[in-house]
Amino acid sequence: MIIILTIVSSILFVLLCVTSYYLFKLLKILMTIEDNMQDSCDMLDECYSTISEIVQKPLFYDSPEIRNVLVQIEHSRNAVLYVANNTALNNINKKENK
Repeated sequence: MIIILTIVSSILFVLLCVTSYYLFKLLKILMTIEDNMQDSCDMLDECYSTISEIVQKPLFYDSPEIRNVLVQIEHSRNAVLYVANNTALNNINKKENK
């Protein structure tokens, strides 16, 4: 009886070690992804600020091509803001759930 308990305990300990190893490995990957996401959000904030400054400047040339470029820059600015907001909201929701 003691031998069986020893064998079962040994097997469970080995399984615990293997599981702990893979959990630690996954934790490192997730922390790297979180750091990268934070860096990306910082870069998106900088891009948003720069694009906002460009959009606010008045145009001195009334060419339709120039107007179209301005509209596309505004759309790009809105897309950057959308991605940054969604990323930030996801991070806030995850922290609240902890």
